[in-house]
Amino acid sequence: MKIAICDDEKHYCKQIQECVEIYLDKHHIYGKTEIFMDGNALLERGMLAEFDALFLDVEFGGKAQGMKIAREVHQRNAMLPIVFVSAFIKYSVEGYRVNALRYLLKNAKDLQKEIEESMDTVLSVYTQRQKKKHFVFGGRP
Repeated sequence: MKIAICDDEKHYCKQIQECVEIYLDKHHIYGKTEIFMDGNALLERGMLAEFDALFLDVEFGGKAQGMKIAREVHQRNAMLPIVFVSAFIKYSVEGYRVNALRYLLKNAKDLQKEIEESMDTVLSVYTQRQKKKHFVFGGRP
């Protein structure tokens, strides 16, 4: 699995990365995480299909740019599960307009537990996708 983490605060990037890596280790899943400190850097990467999930902050520099980034990500890869991780609950409803898988609060009492529950759902989606491989023979699906 390959997980993207996008947050403009280095501390939270590292915290989310650590939680995800603990989850992957605990479940004996080979995985990699990649950190993006800027939503535009994520979008410029272009190959969003290489990721199996995105943990995305909502506010960048005091603006709700995470929602804009999520809409763009969703347009490019509607199948990519997005987990919002934010300090602000006020954006949670809007998050579901881009089919957010979860909306976590950074100051949650047990962020590790919240991320593990999110990763359980991410893993379920990932497993379902792996089962649905399509092959084309002679030009027909």
